[in-house]
Amino acid sequence: MNKSLIFVSYDYIEHPDWQPWTSCQYMDELAIFRCMIRAGNLADTLLYKVLTPDERSRADRYRRKEDQLRFIVGRMCLRLLAATYLQRSPADILLVEGRNGKPGIKDAGNLQVNVSHAGDWVLVVVGKSSVGIDIEKVNPDLLFGDLLDQSFAPAEQEFIRQSEDARRVFYQLWTRKEAIVKATAKGMDDDFALIPSLDGTHEVASLLIGEVGTWQVDSVDVANGYVASVARELPCGMPKFYTLESGFFEQFKSKE
Repeated sequence: MNKSLIFVSYDYIEHPDWQPWTSCQYMDELAIFRCMIRAGNLADTLLYKVLTPDERSRADRYRRKEDQLRFIVGRMCLRLLAATYLQRSPADILLVEGRNGKPGIKDAGNLQVNVSHAGDWVLVVVGKSSVGIDIEKVNPDLLFGDLLDQSFAPAEQEFIRQSEDARRVFYQLWTRKEAIVKATAKGMDDDFALIPSLDGTHEVASLLIGEVGTWQVDSVDVANGYVASVARELPCGMPKFYTLESGFFEQFKSKE
């Protein structure tokens, strides 16, 4: 693995312009789609026809119904968006797992995808370079102070503690780290605390991130009570934002 130094920049996209899905031409260099779970819950007939037998088996292993539904809707969004971008039938979309379980699409050219879900929301990012995304629901009961030492560098810990809304900042920095390690497929490991997450540009060893290249990570507002971040490999441009609603899924249901 290349041990050269690379750059990772962090910023905050305030008040993103979430457009209806009908305005998307599926040609953007980078697009983020949000879907409220209930918007994609169009009965098992559609959900299960979209999933593969292996995915159905994985869904059935979830003990809690809400966790099962998040997985199903997340996979459904991923598959249907990929089918739309590639102009294929959803049945012809083969999702494959790469390093550390990062999802990819077989024979998709340079199209890259990533998915995350929490609470009532699913996020899917689609780009023409390596991408990663993470969303977290802010838990008012989480004793996040207990996680600082093992997950954040001293400067990050101090920044969180000194912030007016320390809980939200904790989640913001956490999702930044998650997004970059998902984009590079490095995954969470013992280096997680060493990966920078504060605003600005950081020079780090590519061994730490898991890939060479230059990376941009942005925090994004999705909904009240949620924090998200998206990572992309530069020179990929700024993301466009879309909301998937029931009509997006109905168009596939009508083709069954």
